[in-house]
Amino acid sequence: RVMDRGRSSAPDIENLQTVIDQTDPLNIKYGNPDLKPSYDNRFMLFFNNYMQESQRSIMANLSFNNTINSVASKMRYNQNTGGKITDLVNVNGNWNARGFLSFNTPFKNKKFTLNTYSNASYSDAVSFTSLTNNAGGGYSESQQSITHNMNLGQRLTGNYRCDLFDVSLNGSINYSLAKNNMQTKSNRETFNYTVGGNTNVNLPWSLYLSSD
Repeated sequence: RVMDRGRSSAPDIENLQTVIDQTDPLNIKYGNPDLKPSYDNRFMLFFNNYMQESQRSIMANLSFNNTINSVASKMRYNQNTGGKITDLVNVNGNWNARGFLSFNTPFKNKKFTLNTYSNASYSDAVSFTSLTNNAGGGYSESQQSITHNMNLGQRLTGNYRCDLFDVSLNGSINYSLAKNNMQTKSNRETFNYTVGGNTNVNLPWSLYLSSD
């Protein structure tokens, strides 16, 4: 199944005003009468199949989202007073993509089953980073920056079932990376690992023992 959706959003009336808020002289917010409507487009692809004879199943999903003319805040800092001025501007380059794949299958005797789940996502987020004015005095400049985010995950689960008991073992690994082309000190890279399991023992009189 394939789906493609689009939505257009007009700027808030408040954001179109020349001046939004001047009640705090150290935190002045300006609107922008030239803001353009934003357009969000989302594409999705689904796949699902169950094989009754083998009792295998597979499921997959892929999506892509892109926004044109997003509204971003652009801040300038006064290095003498500590005050800031915030302007609103349109930016392009905000998008994300993600997907997953799940596969479940029993072995020949149907007592053993194996399930695997894989997922991935990637996104670009556009914002503005304030730069220090090395000359001193006045307002610092803001430059457009992009934050790249990537996440990868894999999970594997094995199960064994019989009349007396059932046992499940699982393990997963996740990788995450965040990078900004301007603020490199904020870049992050992490790995996470998990291992687990549980068991159930069937007892007489409809009783059972469970652990995890």
